[in-house]
Amino acid sequence: MATKGAKFSLASAAVTKRPAGSSKSPSVSKVPKASDCVVEHGPKTQRPVQRMSVQAPVLVCIYKVTNEACDVWSQYEGKHNVKLWQVQVKHEARPSITFGIVDEFNQLLRRKHARDELVPATLPELQQKAGIRFVITDHADPDGVGFIQWRLAVYVAGDDKALNNFLFLLDDFFMHKNEAIARETPFEIHLHPHTGVNIADAWGDLAYEHYTLHDPVAKLPLGIFEAQPVTGKRIVEFHLQPETEETLSMLVVGHTWNFRGRLDAHGVPGAYYGTEDNRTYIRLMKNINVAEKAEEDRILKMIGNIVFNNLAIRVVLDSQPDEDSETMAFVERLREIPSLHFQVLG
Repeated sequence: MATKGAKFSLASAAVTKRPAGSSKSPSVSKVPKASDCVVEHGPKTQRPVQRMSVQAPVLVCIYKVTNEACDVWSQYEGKHNVKLWQVQVKHEARPSITFGIVDEFNQLLRRKHARDELVPATLPELQQKAGIRFVITDHADPDGVGFIQWRLAVYVAGDDKALNNFLFLLDDFFMHKNEAIARETPFEIHLHPHTGVNIADAWGDLAYEHYTLHDPVAKLPLGIFEAQPVTGKRIVEFHLQPETEETLSMLVVGHTWNFRGRLDAHGVPGAYYGTEDNRTYIRLMKNINVAEKAEEDRILKMIGNIVFNNLAIRVVLDSQPDEDSETMAFVERLREIPSLHFQVLG
């Protein structure tokens, strides 16, 4: 593998123009008055130190987020047929290659730009020119999705070629980081593509020698929603509520605003729950008879190119349907759709 070493190319990225906009003045952090603070007394209980392994592998999980990046990323508004990918990275070791990755990636880009001025010189420039956005998950999780703070996700807009092109850039970073750490045993990298993700074209040209490529599967070591989305803090969720052996209800919650026109046209009405002072807006499909093909097709079209364009959606199954029921059979068919990521409550 080390004899190859393909290069990142801006020509292979999903190029975008820099949007017009004015710079903003930095906001001033608000702090409380001293009189409002409570002083702690006595020493705090010390937590036991948890030492991380020095040999843990780097996990790289690759998902397709949507067939239409414009649905979830304003940078691609009006640009159709542009996919969006998520490349999530975790390295629970000391030292970790993800520690300080923003600064180190900027340094890598500056070095590459010095040799080739067509290569973006900074991460903001990489986002604007190549459609590659770095997101480091913070503490915010307004809907309780389960984001993991500090988790790194890189979002790549474009076709399969654009995804593979970013993997070449990531490969350059791994090469640089391995040299910088300079330890006796190089870190291992495990590449985990999700079902339907094909990185074969990149695999043969990666230069770093210590990769393991796993077969595409539905269940990866890192869940797609462990990292925050490309913009904002909310995702789309389906809540499936089995009613009878043939019917279920579906609540569509979360980040539905961008899809409101299509949901209206598809006949998915809005609804509210909660108190008058604290109401939550949702979309609701009640008592769907999944034994009827027309009703099943209506849901499948909503998931597909009529409404959500195969967006990655978190599916919460509120309770298990009865065995051998039409409802159970329908849920199992939904599980086969790569864009639906199931979680069972209870």
